[in-house]
Amino acid sequence: MKHRVYAIYTVSVFVGEFEAETPDEAESLAEDSPDFSFSIGLCHQCNKQVGDDPNFFRFETEPV
Repeated sequence: MKHRVYAIYTVSVFVGEFEAETPDEAESLAEDSPDFSFSIGLCHQCNKQVGDDPNFFRFETEPV
């Protein structure tokens, strides 16, 4: 049986700087920011925006 195997990586994307009393408040402001998106494509241009050191997270497999 064949399987497709995907390597899942984590990366970071700079969202912005936010004035806040706590880190949780800053994260909430970032989440509401128009510069934040849950879906980030990695075209050539966007690839320049992600952190330089993506970290391997896990493998994911599915049968073909």
